[in-house]
Amino acid sequence: MKFIFFALALFTSQFSFSQSYMIFDNGSILTLDKFGFIYDLGNYVYPQKVTLTSGRYFIEENRILNTISEEGILFKKFEVLPDHYLGTGDSYFISTNGDLYTIDNNGIPSVTNNERFKFAKKFGGNFFFLPSELNENELQLYVINSQGQLIEEENLLFLDEAIVDVGGSYFMTNKGELYSVGFNGEVNLNNSFRVGILSKKGGRFFVDSSGFLFSLNQAGQVVLPSIPHGLKTQMISRIGWNYFIDSSARLFVIDQDGNIIQKESIDQNLRYLRFVSH
Repeated sequence: MKFIFFALALFTSQFSFSQSYMIFDNGSILTLDKFGFIYDLGNYVYPQKVTLTSGRYFIEENRILNTISEEGILFKKFEVLPDHYLGTGDSYFISTNGDLYTIDNNGIPSVTNNERFKFAKKFGGNFFFLPSELNENELQLYVINSQGQLIEEENLLFLDEAIVDVGGSYFMTNKGELYSVGFNGEVNLNNSFRVGILSKKGGRFFVDSSGFLFSLNQAGQVVLPSIPHGLKTQMISRIGWNYFIDSSARLFVIDQDGNIIQKESIDQNLRYLRFVSH
């Protein structure tokens, strides 16, 4: 096992970060654990056989599901996967038959079938919306927490046309209100910052139309982080769930507190990155 480099995070933290991965043209896979440490564990995949990518999982031909645990371990297994997908997120995907597959922090999948899931829409990284049972013109928010459990947010209803933009762990209404979603299902209305139109959207960060870079901590609170020296938001070129790469092939990771940390000394050339987790 080859340990490449790590984030400035405390091992004693009781909280989860968000695991993810990178797949390169040569088939090599780097994984990120819950603290943002990055590993080369010798995992490999034929890039041309990858049929679906998302935050903490990707799918190969022949219905092979690959998931990433919070320790950065990749698990590969055959699954009875759907032929068609209604929507996907960081930690879930929904089939057109109403099967909801969720993946917990240990990389373990589970599936639940519900006829109502056939009508899901506006898919975020760890949430989606369903028409309300009382009023089909209203959408109700459903959240997948870090344990892979589905949480019904009964008190959060929105008109369908009110949801104008959806990102990884946040969404915006036509009133300019920004809601964010934490790892354990916390839903927050951002009242701390004025946020413009979302122009670049990652899982746990975004750039608005004014060029400001915002991040989210694990509780789903919006943070205006310090920007590493030399980073210009207009130069961000590749966007992952909890990391991004600029046009100079520099890698930046978002830690559990919303800080942006530049990573160095990676053995793979980021210019040959084929797939990001998103």
